Amino acid sequence: MTVKFNNSLSQAQYEALPTKDMGTLYFTLDTKRIYKGNDLYSLTSKVDDVQYNSTSKVLTITYVNGTTGQIDLGAELADKINIKPNGTDPLIDSNGKITSAYLPDSLMGQMTLCGTFDAATGNIVNDLRSPAGRPWQLGDYLINLTIGHKLPETQDEIAETINVGDWIWYDGTSWGIIPNTDAVSSVNGKAGNVVLNKNDIGLSNVDNIQQASKTEFNTHNSDNVRHITAQERLKWDANTSVTVENILTSTSTVNALSAAMGKALNDRLVTAENALTWQ
Repeated sequence: MTVKFNNSLSQAQYEALPTKDMGTLYFTLDTKRIYKGNDLYSLTSKVDDVQYNSTSKVLTITYVNGTTGQIDLGAELADKINIKPNGTDPLIDSNGKITSAYLPDSLMGQMTLCGTFDAATGNIVNDLRSPAGRPWQLGDYLINLTIGHKLPETQDEIAETINVGDWIWYDGTSWGIIPNTDAVSSVNGKAGNVVLNKNDIGLSNVDNIQQASKTEFNTHNSDNVRHITAQERLKWDANTSVTVENILTSTSTVNALSAAMGKALNDRLVTAENALTWQ
């Protein structure tokens, strides 16, 4: 940190200064006094010489009467640098810069929610600025509650629609819109009062046939009355070689008579019965 010197003032000119910088050493030409800001360092004797050691940051003052005095500017400046206005963070960090805790959020590029407003009227609904009523700052934003075209407070109308949920933010000069609405703009390419049909969601490719439920399928699958076992299937297959007789004159006593021959036999019996004459 630089120490400033001012040795061009008379005592009257020094006293007439409206403000006196605590980082400046003032030397009065006529009274030979040294002031650090408002603090007087030499009153009892006139100054003969002043030496400053830039390494140790010590200022040595030699007076006309031969006495000397020293001011440890390094220690004094360190006390100023190491102050903690909030009780926790030092004002100046290790790089000689102001600690970020003392910089406003808007300067750091952050955005601050300052409440809600009504874009239909431009009125602030819930003002969260702190302190209350402070001027709008860079990064302040409001959330819109009603669709409209009016900006906060000014009631100025704009062509762009401000939708419900949109953010209005202040860039330090004027208001801008951040579209942030949760409204659905379209469904399957349709806007407005959307009514979907089966073609919209691909159901036109599905046959409209009722399918069995899983419970119904399990019941059918375990029904032994409707199904035959593997052993039963083999038994039926073995019986497909049965010989069928198709003539009434067959003398077989094991072969089955075909349906056609059975009908022919029945017809003959009926004819014979009708030919009998009962006495």
